[in-house]
Amino acid sequence: MNLDIAQRMLEEGIKNAYCPYSNFPVSCLIRSAKTENYYVGANVETSHYKGLHAEEVAISRMAMNEGTLGKLEWDLVIVYSPLERITPCGNCLQVLSEFVITTQITEPEPLVMSMYLIPDKTTVFESFTFLELLPNPFTFDRNKVK
Repeated sequence: MNLDIAQRMLEEGIKNAYCPYSNFPVSCLIRSAKTENYYVGANVETSHYKGLHAEEVAISRMAMNEGTLGKLEWDLVIVYSPLERITPCGNCLQVLSEFVITTQITEPEPLVMSMYLIPDKTTVFESFTFLELLPNPFTFDRNKVK
């Protein structure tokens, strides 16, 4: 992926963040492994603190557009906040684990990236494998349920 394009998409997405309680805007870009389409989400807070994280919004957008195509899988996630360096939280990593492309989960290629600005306003992309961030995701074996 062209990181300049990713940066523009994330910066555009951050404009849609609704965060009146935390004042901590986040955007997330997810690439579909099946179609290579990109989906951007931003956090949406509510007064009872059960809002949506940017990763959840991006996954939902992918599901709404590709749910009829069979198994949903992503192969790249980039998160961004203009305030500080972030990675997906534990809850979002668990949600993402449900849809990570299974053929690449153990590969050494970076699947999760953090985009952030250093004090001189230079953009930095930091890469992680999914298992570096969530080494033991909870899984549910549907074959064992009768």
